[in-house]
Formats: sequence, structure tokens, C-alpha cells
Amino acid sequence: MFSVYNLFLFLHIVGAIVWIGASLTLTLLNWRAAATNDRPAMAALARHNAFIGGAVIGPAALLTLVAGV
Repeated sequence: MFSVYNLFLFLHIVGAIVWIGASLTLTLLNWRAAATNDRPAMAALARHNAFIGGAVIGPAALLTLVAGV
């Protein structure tokens, strides 16, 4: 049955999955790039980190917070 509670619960869970998944993915990619000592790859990854942090991780964290309250 549809209710506002179920909607916010769904949004909270999806936000947490995206937030934690994106953070873990970036952590693993940074770890792997640091192990290669490939400076151009690390610079490109840093630019992607900034974009994904602002466009994916930040909004997902905010959605998790708002839907959880």
C-alpha cells in the first residue's frame, strides 16, 4: 500500500545506497590510481572526484538526511 512513510523510506534507502556506493567506488579507484603512480591518471581522476562528489555524493547524502528526518 502506498503511503508517504513508504515513499520517504524508499528515498532514504536509495539515497544511502547511492551515497555509500559512490563513496566506496571513488575510494577504490583512488587507491588503485595511487598504486600505479601514474600522474596524468591521478589528475584526471581528481577532476572526476570533484564532479562526482558535487553531483552524486552530495545530493545523495542530502536526500538520505532529508528523507530520514
